[in-house]
Amino acid sequence: MKVKTSIANSTTDEPVSIPQKEYTMKLNNFLMALRKAVDPKKIELVWVETGRKFDRVVLYTPNSEVAKTKFFVIKIHNGDFGLGKHFSMGEIYGARSDCLPHTLWYFGTLDTVNLWNWAPDFPEPLSENVYVVARKKYKQFVQYIPTKEMETLMKVKLLKK
Repeated sequence: MKVKTSIANSTTDEPVSIPQKEYTMKLNNFLMALRKAVDPKKIELVWVETGRKFDRVVLYTPNSEVAKTKFFVIKIHNGDFGLGKHFSMGEIYGARSDCLPHTLWYFGTLDTVNLWNWAPDFPEPLSENVYVVARKKYKQFVQYIPTKEMETLMKVKLLKK
């Protein structure tokens, strides 16, 4: 399997800020975890398309011959984007379509990537993941929401900045 990544500001001469460097490193770790977890027969390419508010994680399956957005990662610190929910940088959401995140399909943050099993079509938290709890089940998909521990962790990170 090949991995193609895009790094923000890599084509300009502008200096990259420290939070952006951290974010890029964590995003690359997420891509590597995805690459290790998925079956190479199902997924051939994994890459990121950078955006202003979100970064889209795109997977290419050779059978469908179409690249499909699987995850969205929040790229900016604060905002609601008109979706009626407050977001924090590094949160991972499932994709409703190629252009729209599904804000109820929550898959933790870039800091908790190692606490998820990314191999199934619908990622599952590992047993030691105390940062999410199951909320609802739709057929084969389980909807997870952050626990109070995760909310506290995110507030502490925001206060440090």
